[in-house]
This record gives sequence, structure tokens and C-alpha cells, in this order.
Amino acid sequence: SNRYLGGKNRRIAEQVRLASKGRTDPALLQPLLGVEARYLQAAFMAMREDYGSVENYLREGLGVDAAFRSRLQSKFLET
Repeated sequence: SNRYLGGKNRRIAEQVRLASKGRTDPALLQPLLGVEARYLQAAFMAMREDYGSVENYLREGLGVDAAFRSRLQSKFLET
């Protein structure tokens, strides 16, 4: 994600800097726009602790059915 969205994220950060008339440091946006392995690991751990598995979280926590999950996978995952 960081590699594929890097250019877009830099443009967003620049737009925020311009809109704030230079008062906002674009580097402050990196934690919001970027992806870090430790954040993902913490999220997966919380899903497993609260729901037993990521699959249960998707189904029970978010109400994602099998058909919708399949569409998400085909759109966002590489084979």
C-alpha cells in the first residue's frame, strides 16, 4: 500500500499544507495515510482476542457475508 499510494499520499499532504497556508507539517499525516506492519499486527491481534479469528470479526463484528468478502478479496488482494 505504501508503495502504490505513495504519490497520492504526497499529493494529499501537499494539499493539506497549502490549505493550512503552511501551518501544517505534511509529515504529521504519514501515520494516517501510510501503513505500518506493527499497526496491522495490533489490529489482527485485537480481532483474534475479541472474536477468536479475523474471519469471525468480519462476519460477526462487521456483518460481512461470504459474497461481499469474496468481492473484497478479488478487488484488493493479488493472487
